[in-house]
Amino acid sequence: MQVFNKLIKNFIYKPKYFTAKCMICENKNALLVEQNCYPDFDTSKIPNDLKDKFLKKKNGICMNCGTFQDYNLLNIKQLRKLNKISKDKLTTEQFFLENNKSEEYIRNFNNVFFKNRLKKWDSFFNKLKPKIENTLILRYWFGSSAKYLKNKFDCNIYGIELSEACREVLKKKKLLKDIRGEINGEFIYEKLDTKFDLICTFHIIPHSINVRKTIEDIRKLLSKKGLVIFSSEIERKPTNPFHNLHLSEVQLTNILREYFPFVGRIGRCQTNYQPQTNPYTLKNDIPDIFATNYDPELTISK
Repeated sequence: MQVFNKLIKNFIYKPKYFTAKCMICENKNALLVEQNCYPDFDTSKIPNDLKDKFLKKKNGICMNCGTFQDYNLLNIKQLRKLNKISKDKLTTEQFFLENNKSEEYIRNFNNVFFKNRLKKWDSFFNKLKPKIENTLILRYWFGSSAKYLKNKFDCNIYGIELSEACREVLKKKKLLKDIRGEINGEFIYEKLDTKFDLICTFHIIPHSINVRKTIEDIRKLLSKKGLVIFSSEIERKPTNPFHNLHLSEVQLTNILREYFPFVGRIGRCQTNYQPQTNPYTLKNDIPDIFATNYDPELTISK
C-alpha cells in the first residue's frame, strides 16, 4: 500500500509557487508554468552575456490578476544591447536576409495580415467618421495600412519600424515619414511635437518589458479626440523568447480601460485561424482592439 501511495504522489501535479513582481498589478505571488524556449533563429547571434536570461523563460501566472507572463525579463540595458542586433538578422525568413526582395512575399504577407483587416477598418471608419490629420503607425511593415490611411483621409503619416528591410521598401513608396525609435520591448522615439488623431500599433504589447509605460507613452501622443487601434496584440507564444506577455482579449481590454474611457473591438480582422490567438478571444476570431478618450457611439449616432 505504501508503494502504491508513493507512485500516486509522483503522478499528482504539485503547483510551484514563487515570488516575483507582476508587470500588471505588481503582486509578488506567482504560479510557475514550466515551459521551454524554442527560438526560431540562430542563437549564436545572441551575445553570450544575454543568452542565459533571454533564452531561459520563467513563465508564470500572477496569483492576483491572472496575467500569464515571463518573469525573467531583460532589463533596459540588456534589451538595448539586444536591439542593436538587427531583428532582420535574427529571423529565419529568407526575405529579410536577401538583397533582392520578393514582391510575392510582400503580396502574400499583406493578404494574410491586411486584406481583411483594412476592409474591417473601412467599415469602422465609415461609421465613426473621425477627423484624422496626423497618424502614427508603430510597425508599418510594407505599407498596406499607410497606403489605405493616406487614400482614406489624405493625412500626414509618421511611422516607426524595427525592420530595416521594411524601412527600405517604404522609402521607395514615400507614404510616410520614418521616425527613428524603438518598439521592441520598449517604446522610445525622437522628439515629436505632433499630437496624433490616430495611432496604429502592430504586435507591440507582447514584446513589452513595461507594458504600462508603453501604453501611457502611446496615450501621451494622442490628440484629445484621438483613437488607437491595437492590431495583433493578442498572442500567446510562451515559448518565443521575444514574447513577455501572453494576454487574452479580456486581459488586454481590462488593462486598456485603466487608461482610456472607451475600449472596443473590430471583429474578424483576419480570416485565418491562429492557434495562439483565436482560443483567447471573446468570439474565437482575430479582432483589433480600439481605445479612445471619447464615446465613439455618440459620434456614430450624430
